[in-house]
Amino acid sequence: MTITLWLFLRRSLWFGLVAAACWAVLTANSGWGFFTLLLPLLLLWQWHYPLPMPALRWRYLPACLLLFGRQLLLGGFDVAVRALGWRPLDSSNFCHYQSQLTSPASRLLLASLISLLPGTCTISLQPDGMLRLHVLDQTANWQQEIAALEWQLARLFGQSGSGEQP
Repeated sequence: MTITLWLFLRRSLWFGLVAAACWAVLTANSGWGFFTLLLPLLLLWQWHYPLPMPALRWRYLPACLLLFGRQLLLGGFDVAVRALGWRPLDSSNFCHYQSQLTSPASRLLLASLISLLPGTCTISLQPDGMLRLHVLDQTANWQQEIAALEWQLARLFGQSGSGEQP
């Protein structure tokens, strides 16, 4: 019990520091009374339902961030062009994508990153890795973009099974 408690305390210290830094940035350094009430609840949640983070291979992080940033910019430009009426909006649809990632945490991260990309939204994530998505343009090559992001995440987390670079 003491090892588990020590590990929890060490993780809680890091979690509390990161949470406080995020709170300060996102709230313009205000609302600390609410934060002091919220932090114990978050720590209690972490104690009962920890989300294990897979080991990262840090040398692949810059390539992953660059790919994601490029997809954000290109997707944002595409959505802006569609919003201005220069391209039709009539090709949106629900689609499926089978993830090859093996870790549930990395699948959840992939689903979250897909939802952050302009023009795509993850509707559901099945336990077998099947993602149900809403895409703004089903005729675009959205599968290749998601496969490239998935491949970068597989390299970052050191997971095999995602094949070669798409």
